[in-house]
Amino acid sequence: MTCREILLCSGERKELLKMIHVSYPTINAALKSKTKTIPAFKIHEAVLERGGREMKENNDR
Repeated sequence: MTCREILLCSGERKELLKMIHVSYPTINAALKSKTKTIPAFKIHEAVLERGGREMKENNDR
């Protein structure tokens, strides 16, 4: 599975903190595809299920 940077609505990060029980820096690193850990993949899946958008390229905003 190739991970790309993910954009999500404001306030969703706080929900992820509660839902997945990880730190804010862990969520940021996962959303920017800087880590390839199990929590990062869980974060990716949860964000995509909640309406997050996967970017085509990391520089594309």
